[in-house]
Formats: sequence, C-alpha cells, structure tokens
Amino acid sequence: MTLKIALQLVYARARGFAAHSATKAGLISLTRTSALDLAVDGIRAVSLSPGAVMASRLIRRAGSEKEAQAQHAPRHPIGRIGRIGPTAKIAETALFLVSDGAGFIPGSDLPADGGYALKQTWALPDCPALPECCRGGPFARQ
Repeated sequence: MTLKIALQLVYARARGFAAHSATKAGLISLTRTSALDLAVDGIRAVSLSPGAVMASRLIRRAGSEKEAQAQHAPRHPIGRIGRIGPTAKIAETALFLVSDGAGFIPGSDLPADGGYALKQTWALPDCPALPECCRGGPFARQ
C-alpha cells in the first residue's frame, strides 16, 4: 500500500500556487501509474488531496480556534462547510484510504477539502455571466 499526499488545489485553482499545484498533480499521476505497476504484486496505490486544516500551530498563534478561524478564513481555501477543517478529518480519510474498505479504488485520489473544489468559479474575475454569489471572492482579481 502506498499513500501519497497531494493538494485540493489540483482540482480548484488559486493564484500563486502554480508550481505547488503542478507538483501535486504530478503526485496524482505517479499514484495512477504506480497503481498499474504495483498491482501485479498486490500493492495498492492511492492519494489524498487535503484542503486547509486547523493545525494546532494556527490555534496557538491566534490564541483560540475561533480566532484562528476568523483570521485565516478570508485567506485560506475553505470548502462548502464554511470553515477550515479539523486535522482529525484528514487523518480519518487517510486511514480509510489505507484500509481494506478502500480496496476497490486503486489509483484513485480522494479530495478531503470540505467541498472547496466546488468553488472553482471563485478563481474567475468578475464575469457578468456568473451569478452574483460567484463573482469576486478571496481569489478573484482585484
């Protein structure tokens, strides 16, 4: 079993992450190729693309989780759940991927981003064709 850690920005773009996103996309491609190569030996390869997480260092710097959410929410990719996710959710997802329960998804990448990839339109500049709710946002051109 191999588990590679990629990034949710492989699915939804944000300015300033081109090199990092391209590198992580390469890991996903490596995962798929490895799955083919290693399957003959009974080894499964998968990858995980986590989103922003509420790491303990963010909480320590901010003083509380509530304050950390307030400080980082405007600057970090946040999914449809409306908050930065707990690290435990990423760990649970990783444990699932390496378990027998995920035995039928070799070569797959699983985004664990709270639905952030659904917000791809946020990376677009103000566009009259987009609904008002999708214009602008933290990653739109200023």
